Amino acid sequence: MREKRGRLLSNPILLVVIGALLVAAVLIVASQFSARRNAVVVSPETGATQQESELTQPEKPVTPQTILAAQPTKGSPDAPVTIIEFAEFYCPYCARYLWETYPRIESDYISKGLVKYEFRNLVVHGQPALLTGAAGECAQQQGKFWPFHDRLFETVFPGKNVSQSKVLGLADLKGVAAAVGLDTAQFNRCLEGYDTKFNSCYFDYNNCTGAGTDEESCAEAFNACLTANEMFQRLLEDQEDLGQLIENLPAEEQAQAQRIGTPTFFINGHILIGAQPYESFKRVIDRELARVQGQ
Repeated sequence: MREKRGRLLSNPILLVVIGALLVAAVLIVASQFSARRNAVVVSPETGATQQESELTQPEKPVTPQTILAAQPTKGSPDAPVTIIEFAEFYCPYCARYLWETYPRIESDYISKGLVKYEFRNLVVHGQPALLTGAAGECAQQQGKFWPFHDRLFETVFPGKNVSQSKVLGLADLKGVAAAVGLDTAQFNRCLEGYDTKFNSCYFDYNNCTGAGTDEESCAEAFNACLTANEMFQRLLEDQEDLGQLIENLPAEEQAQAQRIGTPTFFINGHILIGAQPYESFKRVIDRELARVQGQ
């Protein structure tokens, strides 16, 4: 576990992002708790008739998130360009990017040793998304994050239809783990440990608000309680990574952090927000390759 928690951050844009995710957003997690219990089918904001240009707009994040000690990574560790993706499994824009844009990045750059690619969690859709984020971390413990990642998106968006998503429960996630060949006993213990801890912390949160304590204090106590779970710690560490990347943005890109959402990418430290077309990625990657090769 990295010793980063508790570092003071001075960037005001960054403080807004981090604060919203780690405190007030917990209230949204709690309010959406019952949705996962019912495992209902929900429709994201992206409708089937939505214009293509609208699919490039990011969703605004509203809740906490993660990292694994060893991040899910593809490509050569010595690649001159690093892309870090912040995404969520219920994000239709992330799914669209995965199926339409990412394959070209993989074939043109990752497979040729030019790009190292990393994944981080950026949770948007409350408790169901927190659960899938934790599940991804449990898969990463076994070194099988990427097959789990791909199968999970296909399970959340059946038929690769981004206009409708299925909210997954524990049984669904265990099924995905079995389908991609994970050690199911290990995976189940990992995910059930997170779920049990969440339920306990949520119970305390409910008692806190029921006793008349202000919601912000109850939310802070909820986060402190849930942080005792390793998977949630990793979600918070991903958030800290996001904060550090925002803090280190070039001055001319700082303003873009005000509209950060899923998916968000950092290409050698330069920010790119939304499910942009392949050409947008190619332009930044080629620029960075030329810069590195010219040094």
